Amino acid sequence: MRAGRGLPRADKLLTTVAAALSSAGEVREADVDDVLAAAAPYVMIDAEDGTTVYRLAHQTFREYFRPS
Repeated sequence: MRAGRGLPRADKLLTTVAAALSSAGEVREADVDDVLAAAAPYVMIDAEDGTTVYRLAHQTFREYFRPS
């Protein structure tokens, strides 16, 4: 399995992943906008295969969430 550079908003993938991780259930695009604005210092915008993706910016976060 190849790890990607981040999660795209295209096809509502970022919203779908957020909803799966959320205890609140439904996640709207406006919710994603709010989180990305609040977390801007910790999230990087990158590109993969011509698509904009979002990923954690700080090495500590990447190490915490990366499988052993």
